[in-house]
Amino acid sequence: MKKLLFVFALWLMSVVIASCSLTPAADDIINPEADYVYFYGKTCPHCQEMNAWMRENDTHSKFAIEKREVYFNPENSAAFTAVTNALGMEEWSAGVPFMLRKSDNEYRIWVEPIKKLLEPNE
Repeated sequence: MKKLLFVFALWLMSVVIASCSLTPAADDIINPEADYVYFYGKTCPHCQEMNAWMRENDTHSKFAIEKREVYFNPENSAAFTAVTNALGMEEWSAGVPFMLRKSDNEYRIWVEPIKKLLEPNE
């Protein structure tokens, strides 16, 4: 049942985003079929650190990662809320940077845990 709710939330997220009239942030990578979804805040210092690490390690050429800014994009923020709700997270416990591996609903919050999620042995 939890998996079904999660799949529904991902579907809802894609519908909301597909119908959105706002232009995505320049750094956003919109790919609902990606293996990972990464939510970040443009002005979040932890997210800036994570983004720099991802650039330095060329993670986007190694993994299919959908990247969505949540502070200034209401549709991405709603999608983030839908995903975290589907995962059963309390609103206070969800923060950015946030990375979800869709294949097994494994997620991490903050820089070091996300790096470990992207390591080959994870």
